[in-house]
Amino acid sequence: MEAIILSVRISNANTLDSINVDAFKKIIKHFLRKGFNFIMLKDFADRKIESNNNIILLLQNCDRTIFDALNYLEFEGIPATVFTPISVLRRENQLTMEDLYYMQKRGFDIQNAGILYYNVLLQNSVLKEDYNQAQLKKEIIEGKEILEKAIGKKSEFFAYPFGVMSIEAENLLRQEGYKGAIIRGNDVNTDSADLFKLKSIMIERDDSINDILNKINNKKIKRRLLSYPKFSIVIPTYNRKELLSLVVKSLYRQNYPKDKYEILICDDGSSDGTKEMLLKLAKKSPVALKYCWQKDLGYRAAAARNMGIKYAKNEVILFIDGDIICHPDLLYQHARARNLFPDRIVIGYAAAHTVKNVYETGEILTKLKEDISNVENLEVLPEYRDDIYSQCLGNLDDYQAPWMTFATNNVSVLRKQLENAGLFDKSFVGWGIEDIELGYRLHRRGVKYVFNRDAIGFHLGTDDVSNNPYLSPDPKKYAALSRNMNHFYHKFPTMEVKKELVSMNAFLPHEYRIFNDEPESVRLFVGRMCNDNSPMNRFNNLPLEKSLAEIKEEMDRIGNRVEIIFEGGEPTLHENLLDFTRYATFAGFERTGLATNARAMAYRDFAEKVVFHGGLKFYEIIIFGTNSTIHDAITGIKGSFLQTMQGVENIMKYNKNVKFRLYVTQENKLYLDEIEEFKNEHGIDVIIDDSFLKKEKLRKKKMKIAT
Repeated sequence: MEAIILSVRISNANTLDSINVDAFKKIIKHFLRKGFNFIMLKDFADRKIESNNNIILLLQNCDRTIFDALNYLEFEGIPATVFTPISVLRRENQLTMEDLYYMQKRGFDIQNAGILYYNVLLQNSVLKEDYNQAQLKKEIIEGKEILEKAIGKKSEFFAYPFGVMSIEAENLLRQEGYKGAIIRGNDVNTDSADLFKLKSIMIERDDSINDILNKINNKKIKRRLLSYPKFSIVIPTYNRKELLSLVVKSLYRQNYPKDKYEILICDDGSSDGTKEMLLKLAKKSPVALKYCWQKDLGYRAAAARNMGIKYAKNEVILFIDGDIICHPDLLYQHARARNLFPDRIVIGYAAAHTVKNVYETGEILTKLKEDISNVENLEVLPEYRDDIYSQCLGNLDDYQAPWMTFATNNVSVLRKQLENAGLFDKSFVGWGIEDIELGYRLHRRGVKYVFNRDAIGFHLGTDDVSNNPYLSPDPKKYAALSRNMNHFYHKFPTMEVKKELVSMNAFLPHEYRIFNDEPESVRLFVGRMCNDNSPMNRFNNLPLEKSLAEIKEEMDRIGNRVEIIFEGGEPTLHENLLDFTRYATFAGFERTGLATNARAMAYRDFAEKVVFHGGLKFYEIIIFGTNSTIHDAITGIKGSFLQTMQGVENIMKYNKNVKFRLYVTQENKLYLDEIEEFKNEHGIDVIIDDSFLKKEKLRKKKMKIAT
């Protein structure tokens, strides 16, 4: 063995892929005793090693618990490479750019990491190449530029936390001058898309030393559980007997004690011979197989699941949809997570569960009918919640609405928690919302969530029998979803519920939306405090400065849109600037912008602080003229134009997404013909905004009438 990658996430986060510092020290001490050599990734890439039994230690971190581990490594003289996802370094208790610089100075190698699958699923959960390319550019190119500026050194390596590298990503990595890239995971770097082809071992929360050694020696890992919870698997169904038979057969093959689980099929009124099919399967069933039926009165998944809970006898309820084929380790992985987090809801992974099913369903179903064990050969495709998992790096304690992950396609929860929360609300009829609403009630009762990416179910739903209006659009289905959303909001008319429903509302046809049309982009006023005497501030009776609590509350109310722009006054003067710009991500905004005169950004240290730590995607620079004479005359501050342009220059060193917004006034309206020349000179678009001029004319008209 020339070298292996040992990938570790050191954190106190409640995730299965993180370990604490004490466990980390124990692992490192074992390898030191066994005579392993620790080397830098860059030394391997430059072929500066001659011995075997080398370990390349990669620390995947973005929170400050890493410092205790680095102190230990420094004391032992052990080198390490720290891969940090630059794009999420904007949250409390996470590393800052100053931290990365300090670690680099101490001799540790700092490199860039991505946070999403290469196949990112957003916007209707349909794969979109243009968004995918934008995400790759953001993580591979922009992340590299920001990191290099922060640490004063070239970034040469890249890491994706999960998934498969694409040809597009590999080409972009080579184009940008990276020496190599790795994928964080177990044994995934042997894939041809990897630039190193090194074996990768990921240390997980419950790994023993023997487990780690078995991973290194290519032996199958089967951790012995401290306890084996008893599961009742509840599956609603309606006229899908062929697909359901495969779901049941996949559950027969679970690598879990057969006396520790039962299967309950909850029939929502099928008439296709589902009961007869199950009677045949029951004759050879290795586990208890129960069947319950309710009359066909429409899509009543909530009532069907409640029926299953009623007849269940075990302590843990595992909800599986009738189109989820289960990996043989699905039950084991739910049990594993429950051993570590016994009182939490365990969210499993529903591969390819998107608004658009991306499996070649017909071909796969044929293979599974021939041999159900073929499920182990299915590719684990991304699912619709991957964007949530990437935002919080898998730690649902850090996500503002963990209940939005409570989809009954693959989730386990304690029976007593369900009973205390009141089970599913049977008044939800039609597709959607009934599971999310129950997840919300559990959340309100203080039940926590944990995500296990290895508890895998494969979504093989077929369009022709789907009640999902996004898959098979139909007025009745849209109407049912709209009713369910409305029912949820009327039960819980809270900011946090509305914020999540707004995003779903946007994908409904106009006639079925429960909220009035709201723009994708909003502007949020943070206070009229300003550092110039521009016309907008002269007659402004708005608050001098809104409190951070007020700004956050307003973001919660209008959240989950594409874009928010903070404006004033001058928002860079607000004492909580970075707090509210960073909070925008938690409020559900995809893009965060700042409308500023950029005078404060003329100070390089302040500009770098805002750019690196503000989480801002773009900047709107407010001007009143294309030269000092006009601009300074209107703002009343001599030298303000030059200061603004210096601020623009400082911003654009790290973020090229900058536009000018020129407000038209009585004083500058005769000079608008100079804008095109100004735009060409600076290579920056200019938005001509005459809204102030119109308001000023209206104000004068009202004053004239009043007198």
